[in-house]
Amino acid sequence: MDADNDSWDVCKGEQHFVFIDGVLLPHNRQAPARPEGQDVYITNESFDGGSRTRTTTWVRHHFSADWGVWKHSVLFPRDQHETIRAAESACAAARGDTAQVAAFASDPCMWPGKRGHGPRWERAVSTALLDLWITATRTDAGLTSQDLDRLRANARTIKLQLTPHHQRKIKGQRLHSLDYGFGNGMTAYDVLSSGPDPFEMLFGHLPDDPRISSVLARLDPAERAVAVTYSAPAARWTWTEAAAVAAESYPAAFAGADPRAFGERVRRKLRRLGEQYKKGEQK
Repeated sequence: MDADNDSWDVCKGEQHFVFIDGVLLPHNRQAPARPEGQDVYITNESFDGGSRTRTTTWVRHHFSADWGVWKHSVLFPRDQHETIRAAESACAAARGDTAQVAAFASDPCMWPGKRGHGPRWERAVSTALLDLWITATRTDAGLTSQDLDRLRANARTIKLQLTPHHQRKIKGQRLHSLDYGFGNGMTAYDVLSSGPDPFEMLFGHLPDDPRISSVLARLDPAERAVAVTYSAPAARWTWTEAAAVAAESYPAAFAGADPRAFGERVRRKLRRLGEQYKKGEQK
């Protein structure tokens, strides 16, 4: 068959493979019918002007009507099954059969340890399968279990290449670009430049009471951290304990500070600011 027509014939679903001496090889012509009552037959095929005899043994189970003949090999049954599935899915990728590629990409037996999948993963697997298909059909190379390992490695590499840098993880932590939005117009740059609000970090939201917001706004970040730690509903801290806990979360702001003295200072300042706020409301 003319090499220029290989891809066209494959896209029409006429590509076949055959196991020869433990290797899955491309078989570019219609497979002959299995002789009735026989398990072995001999075919003569021409390669580069010469003739080579191939002995082919039928596998007892048939995988697809579009496939050629399969020979028992030195591969373990599981490896042989996975190799055939990979070759079948590679042809599906060449035909543009996205449903079969998606099923292959989500098969836990083919991708051990892979948790979940999505369009990006399916695209990576499809690209890796096309690379596998080109190798098998253009070079007349065999397909072995080592090729499956390369297929898996290529798919994971391509998946990483398709993932934007700000969506990747380093040591389990996800990266974000500085313009990543958290909602309400706040970006990662805003959080990093001014630091997270202690009240929001502790309670999951900013204070709704404008009186609380007004008082907290007149505290520096370290004092606010002590105030919101002390007022946490799930804990009953003393002012000294609140200062010690806050110092663990914001060590730079409490460098050299005594928890007892710092906690007492915050208590007095809050009392003074509260009285000033009340006087302002009464005027």
